[in-house]
Amino acid sequence: MTGLADETEIRNYLDVRRWLEEHHRKHLALLDRFLLELRRGRLKQMDRRIVIHRTVDFLRHMVGSTKWKNPAQLHLLLRGIGHELQKAGYHEPSIGNVVRRIMAAVREEANFDNEHTIDSTGGRLSLQSMLWALPQHVKASRSISSVRSGDHQRQESFADADLVSPEYPAFYYQERSGLKSTVMEAMDEIVNELEDLYKNINEQVVNHIHSGEIILTSGRSKTVELFLKAAAAKKLDFQVIICEGAPGNSGHSMAKVLADAGLDVTLINDSAVFAVMARVNKVILPAHAVLANGSLMTPSGGNLVALAAKHNSSQQRHGIRRSAGQTAGRY
Repeated sequence: MTGLADETEIRNYLDVRRWLEEHHRKHLALLDRFLLELRRGRLKQMDRRIVIHRTVDFLRHMVGSTKWKNPAQLHLLLRGIGHELQKAGYHEPSIGNVVRRIMAAVREEANFDNEHTIDSTGGRLSLQSMLWALPQHVKASRSISSVRSGDHQRQESFADADLVSPEYPAFYYQERSGLKSTVMEAMDEIVNELEDLYKNINEQVVNHIHSGEIILTSGRSKTVELFLKAAAAKKLDFQVIICEGAPGNSGHSMAKVLADAGLDVTLINDSAVFAVMARVNKVILPAHAVLANGSLMTPSGGNLVALAAKHNSSQQRHGIRRSAGQTAGRY
């Protein structure tokens, strides 16, 4: 079975807007309002935890009160919503990561139920079922020209508008009574992780900062700010050098906040980072996001700091992770 049968259901993830307009107009209006906030950048200045909370609350409402029927339809609904959010808020990777995590929960629940059924009946999984049981289902959609050029497209991504709907295994079209509660639990887990985020990070401070060290950071980060304050609360005697973070110059407010907390702070121009790096023991880079290959999305000037640290063989602390999954927080 490769498709959903009637017009009341979602045929593919690009069909979600039509489906919401026909059957859930209030939910479509809610989606449009959220998209408008993203396009206008209203969430850009918010703490990343607030952004994730808003995203989870939005998805909880969409999943909890729309009339999807099975894992395939729910997966398409989430993928379609993720596609819309990705287009509107591409500068907020935390939003896409939250949607992907919930999509993974749907896939895991469907595969778990199917494996349980297979075990109880003594049957075997099909090749298609085994592929969908992988942590990330990857399906290449390639023409002859794309094969030659080495181009690949990932079905897991909801950002590529030219991808067709994936062919789900037959068991994805079977109703699951406990699927909604499982998805809600996955959302609650994301929220619970955020509640203890700063606490979990700050508990590691004695493993990374020691008395007599000189710490360099760039711009302002709420996570780095609380991390350094936690180190000072441990009676550790260290010095902080802050790059101003032009053109926004958020390092100025960071320096003031830390100085008011009693830390030994020095504010420098971004261009002076190579001159002072030889004195630095550790570099802490605030990360907007940690990508799959381990690289970071940082505020302006982060690359310069990393190059200077590498040149001077300084010990680098690659980003403090502060989100559900791999996203780091608001500065």
